[in-house]
Amino acid sequence: DLENRSVAVSLAVSGENITCTFLNERRGQIKITKYEDLDLSGTEDEGEPRLDGWQMFLYADDGNGGWTQIQPREVRTNANGVANYTSLEPGDYLVCEEAAEGWENSEPGAAAILWDEHICQVVAVGYGEVVPAVFGNYVPCPDADEDGICDEDDNCVNTVNPGQADRDGDGVGNACD
Repeated sequence: DLENRSVAVSLAVSGENITCTFLNERRGQIKITKYEDLDLSGTEDEGEPRLDGWQMFLYADDGNGGWTQIQPREVRTNANGVANYTSLEPGDYLVCEEAAEGWENSEPGAAAILWDEHICQVVAVGYGEVVPAVFGNYVPCPDADEDGICDEDDNCVNTVNPGQADRDGDGVGNACD
């Protein structure tokens, strides 16, 4: 009887003792943060903008080495780059982001799990916990010579010159002089 906060127990044998333990524990929560990784560090830095409107997905461990999607509705990051999954039973969950054309993932980066064509990470949730799941993404820049320097900053666009050495100071890399 929730209204009176009481429970009635009928015993099979008169005089039998029974002990009841009632727990009132908060369920867990996953707080997702999504940001644009401007410096490609794989870590959110001060001043990096949050990304809104990205669809997120939630899966629960199916007990057979796989995952089952459990979200009842579409969940997207808000204007602050945040999305939440609440009222979660303790356990392992797979939190995923949609893959968006023109964007690459930097966090969780190499630790990411690919599942159902999504970039994911595993989080363990306990009673009362608010567990973070952070996703960083960036838009790759053009790099014609594939030396890791964006063409707009490269002093020798068509020749590999990762150190950008410019001995004579003419603005053209040594590899192109």
